[in-house]
Amino acid sequence: MNTKQIQEVHYIVLFPLIFSTLYRTIIYMKWALRKLAGYLHWVNGLKLKELGQVEARLMRITEEGHFGGVRDLGDGLWELKFNNGNRIYYTRTGKYELTLILGGNKNGQDRDIKKAKSLLYE
Repeated sequence: MNTKQIQEVHYIVLFPLIFSTLYRTIIYMKWALRKLAGYLHWVNGLKLKELGQVEARLMRITEEGHFGGVRDLGDGLWELKFNNGNRIYYTRTGKYELTLILGGNKNGQDRDIKKAKSLLYE
């Protein structure tokens, strides 16, 4: 992957929150999101409501590690699925690091997957 394409890096750092009871312990980890130019171009064109949905979902991932509906596309590429048809294509680049490659919607899904795979191998 060409690091020159990386436009933004957001590091979400959470101090370990430990909640202990007799039965369960929850520990939140630190996640980093890298956003490539293709993703940024897509997300900047979203309507305000859609942008809020995307940002809320990414916050749940970074804070809680909860991804929701995802699909493994093979070759290290994953698809984050939204109920309104939006898709985010990403790869895991470290233990707690994701690179958001591209965004799109269900109508252009096949084209977006091919483009995301080509960007993944640049």
